[in-house]
Amino acid sequence: MALVAMLSGCEGSVEVGGVGPAAVAGPTLARLPDGEMPAAADPITVTTPVFYVAWKHPDLAVGDTIRGRLVAVDVGEAAPAGTEVSQAALPIGVAGGAAGAFNFSMPTAGWPPGSYRVEAFRNDTPFGTVDIRIQ
Repeated sequence: MALVAMLSGCEGSVEVGGVGPAAVAGPTLARLPDGEMPAAADPITVTTPVFYVAWKHPDLAVGDTIRGRLVAVDVGEAAPAGTEVSQAALPIGVAGGAAGAFNFSMPTAGWPPGSYRVEAFRNDTPFGTVDIRIQ
């Protein structure tokens, strides 16, 4: 079962089928090295159409929300530090472990080069961050 939400250029999904607490050791967040998605070692450039950040959490309840935020850390004059660039919220429909990904789509004018941070939250409680550099 997959749930998909889109908000302001960020898409997210959650996979709940077959993901239990044994398969998900702890809350995590990381760039994905999978399938059609760029490998975690591949650079993200100002023309990268989309990049992915995976998450997993071992202990979710029905009604929880997983939220992902892309935040500008240092993008020069494009935006002040701490500016939220994009956000997605994914409602959780089953209890237990789950995993998914946030997909961040390039803005029309391209990505401003610089440093970004992706933050993941279970409801309002943070459970992971990953630093992203766009070249």
